[in-house]
Amino acid sequence: MQPVERLEAVFAFEEPDRVPICDKLRNEAVIAHYAGEPFVPVRGMEISLKACRAVLDGTMTLSYPQAEGEHTTPDGFVWRKERWTSWIKERPFQDLVGLSAWVRGEIERLEGFDPHAEGWFSPSSLFPPSPDFDPQEAGYLKARLDHRSQLQGALGDTVFFFNEAKLGLQRAYCQAGLEFFSYLMVDESALVSHWLDAAFRANLRILEAIDPNQIPFRFAHIGEDIAFKTGPLFSPAFLRREFFPRLRDLVGIYHDLGFKVIFHSDGNLNRLMDDLMDTGIDGLDPLETQAGMDLRLLKQEYGQQLVLCGGLDASGVLAFGTEDEVRDATRELLRVGAPGSGYILRSTTQLGPGIPAENVIAALETARGF
Repeated sequence: MQPVERLEAVFAFEEPDRVPICDKLRNEAVIAHYAGEPFVPVRGMEISLKACRAVLDGTMTLSYPQAEGEHTTPDGFVWRKERWTSWIKERPFQDLVGLSAWVRGEIERLEGFDPHAEGWFSPSSLFPPSPDFDPQEAGYLKARLDHRSQLQGALGDTVFFFNEAKLGLQRAYCQAGLEFFSYLMVDESALVSHWLDAAFRANLRILEAIDPNQIPFRFAHIGEDIAFKTGPLFSPAFLRREFFPRLRDLVGIYHDLGFKVIFHSDGNLNRLMDDLMDTGIDGLDPLETQAGMDLRLLKQEYGQQLVLCGGLDASGVLAFGTEDEVRDATRELLRVGAPGSGYILRSTTQLGPGIPAENVIAALETARGF
């Protein structure tokens, strides 16, 4: 079967020839192994795409090593870049008064966002634009879709999940910083609600503007971290007011366009599962084992309603186990997840540089031969 056929079978709760593997591949030794050539950072994207094409059925995001250094965005955020990761080093405000003023300006920018216009950065992307994307060269939407088309072409049959439209909550709390965002939720709840609504509507305009025929594979991925290891990041009441209704609307639009939708959040989502199911999502990842997301229990409860994607413990057995332990853990996930289908194998975070390459290869080869 081709990768898209495996995924279609999984979402139809039928058993494909094997469980599909969808992940984020960021381990240079593993990339070199599957690309069949040494990993050279200057050709990082090309070689990474070659490896993904060789071993993955799908990927939600694509990454490549960055030159180390700092980058200042047009709105004043200083980002620190190191190889495979980035983070905010400085923000254009130092207190709640400054944050409030900045948010009002951000709302104005988001409300004026036109996906066809020139000179706009993404209203959904948490990170600064890639070096390959210059928003001044063409309209935002055309540039993004052209770039996606080039990446999908390089991936061949490996499915690149559509992830251009999200909700904006994670972006908002990362921009503000979680502590400042929490204070703002209490001190200026109406402003936070306005901000989240403006971000959401900017994202909707992206979906409203696309021609579905430009997207070869109708699988979407919505990534918004709303939990940590012991439970929700925010109160269920806040999420039911400000997050789940918008998620339901976004999923509905994706469905109208013919997409199946996987929702992503790290952390322990057990208290929120009924709310998530009510939004109409088709799948959930990454089933963070260390946070109490148990594939067996989730399969028993939701196995014929929700595609389960994940469970391969990147913080435990993948990082610290032996190759045999990794093979055993992978086989157990497949034995639990595969019957009746509705299961996709992936790590609980990413196949990153901190994991021994031999363990990643052991997991992938076990899954491919199961």
